[in-house]
Amino acid sequence: MLEFHPITLADKQQAYRDAEAASTQKRQSFDALNKAFLDEQAGILASELTPGTPCPVCGSTNHPRLAVISENAPTEEAVKLAKDAYESAMVATNAASQAASTQRGIVTNAEENLRQEVLTLLPNTTLEAAPAEAALRKKELLIQGDALDVQLATLTAKENRLDLLDRQLPKKEAVIILILFV
Repeated sequence: MLEFHPITLADKQQAYRDAEAASTQKRQSFDALNKAFLDEQAGILASELTPGTPCPVCGSTNHPRLAVISENAPTEEAVKLAKDAYESAMVATNAASQAASTQRGIVTNAEENLRQEVLTLLPNTTLEAAPAEAALRKKELLIQGDALDVQLATLTAKENRLDLLDRQLPKKEAVIILILFV
């Protein structure tokens, strides 16, 4: 048998918080890689210079002191992958946010419907007080039901007695008539 496990508002809110944390972490990772990549641009440009060709930044053909790329410099591909991961995480975060928002709407609507039901069934009762008030009313109704059962049993006994008397009456009348006329 399949078990049904409803996804609650709290579950969807937690999924959103988890997605938000993941996208924040991926954004920080992307920002750090991108900054490191940008910081290394001078070294990257210098690595592509050839003696005698003009520099694409300053135009000089003389390059006496070239910038060097550090060993930790991220590649453009690593920055792109980090950016793609961040963007995917943001899509997931937005979807989780939308799901939580939709679920919040469903819960709010259900609460309002329940609040209206409570007011119809238990006037002047708040939603929060409804369970206790309903339990009290149930107890009162059970007591009234028991009293009605006793009344019904009494009436049923009286009806049975009346039926018996109605069946016996013609016989008794016949006996009385015989006694009077004999």
